Amino acid sequence: MLKANDANIKATKLIIEKITLAVANNPELAAGAARLLEGQTNLTKSLRSLTTLSVIEISDKPQGAYISEDGKKSSNTPEKGYVLNRDHPHFEEAEDYADEKMHYRPTPGDLVIFPGYLEHEFVVDHGIDPFRFIHFNIQAVSKEIVKDV
Repeated sequence: MLKANDANIKATKLIIEKITLAVANNPELAAGAARLLEGQTNLTKSLRSLTTLSVIEISDKPQGAYISEDGKKSSNTPEKGYVLNRDHPHFEEAEDYADEKMHYRPTPGDLVIFPGYLEHEFVVDHGIDPFRFIHFNIQAVSKEIVKDV
């Protein structure tokens, strides 16, 4: 007879394998699968509930990505009156990971231009600072095509 921890691990592996197979057979599902797995970290009645006690972490610090200015509430989405939770137990680790993957840390006033085929999104910051988003597409054309324009 399987113990709960062993059964949970087998169930989790099976679910992940099925998700992986679905994405392998239909790459258009990749973004949705990534979002599904991303959400699992915060949903206690999901794959996360199939973990073993050895991977449960206890912390007396707020777990949300954002924290209210008075430090009493946290949220995983930016809301007015909330700031980035730099006291999160894994904040530095996440910041290092993002730095490693991005290789660029924009500062206020920077203009970031990138090819439109790169996956991208933004979240409006409802915090204290004003937020500006400008979107445009540029297409390079040969001088021969526009010479008489």
